[in-house]
Amino acid sequence: MKSAVRNTLLSLTICVLCIVGFGQACGPAFKVMTANEMTSSSSTSYLNDDERKSCALSGPIEKIDSISTLVAYINLLPRPVQLHCLIAGLPRPLHVQAGESTSSAQPSPTTRDPRILIKIGTMILSVIPEGLAQNTLEYSQLESGGQWERAEFKFPIAETVISERAGLDHIRFGNGTTCGLCHVGEAASRAIDGSTVFKSDLMKFSQSQNVSIDVLRKEADLCRSQLDTSDRCRLFRALFDLGDVLPTEI
Repeated sequence: MKSAVRNTLLSLTICVLCIVGFGQACGPAFKVMTANEMTSSSSTSYLNDDERKSCALSGPIEKIDSISTLVAYINLLPRPVQLHCLIAGLPRPLHVQAGESTSSAQPSPTTRDPRILIKIGTMILSVIPEGLAQNTLEYSQLESGGQWERAEFKFPIAETVISERAGLDHIRFGNGTTCGLCHVGEAASRAIDGSTVFKSDLMKFSQSQNVSIDVLRKEADLCRSQLDTSDRCRLFRALFDLGDVLPTEI
C-alpha cells in the first residue's frame, strides 16, 4: 500500500514538473456535431469593434469533431489566434464540467480558476483561466477501447497555418508524451503527418473537486462589471456571453 501511494505521489509530482519545465498541460480529456448543429456563434459581443475583428473567421466551418477539423477551425481565425476567440466560436450550447485540480499538469490555482472541460461530441477541450497552463488548449478524442487520443496547442498561435502535427509534437516526451506521466495505459494509436498519436486512459474529477457552472458564471459576471479585459476574463466571457452553458459529466 505504501509503495502504491508513493508511486502515485511521484507521478503527480512529475506532472507538475512537466508543466513548469515544458509549458505543457495534459489531464482529464468528450455525439458528433452535424453541420446544422454548428452555429455562427462568433458574434463576440463581449469585445469592442477592433477586438471583434481579431476573432472573425475567414470562412465557414461545418463541424468540429476531430483533431483535423479543430485545426481547420484554428486556421480560419486571424493571426495571432487567441484562445478566447476559439472558445467564442464553438457551437452553443456549451456542455461544460469544471473542477479544482491542483495536482494536474493543467493545475487550477483556486476554485475561482478551475480546470474547464468543454464536451463536443466525442471530444473534450480543456482550458484553465489562469495559472501555469493559461492559454493552453488540451484536446482529447475518445477512440475504440475507451482510451483517448491527445494533443495540445499553446496560444497565441502566430504561424500562418498549423497542422495536426503541431498539437501532437507539443506533448512529445521521450518515447511517449507528457500525458503519459499522469494518464495510465499510454500507447501509440496511429500516425498523422509523420507524427505518432498516443492514447491513454481518462482521468475524472472526484466529487469533492467539482466546481459548479454557477461559480464560473459569477466570475464572468464579475469580469463584465469590472470591464476587465485580461486574458482570464476574456476566456470567461467567451464562455458565457454568447449562449447557454450547460453542466455535463465527463
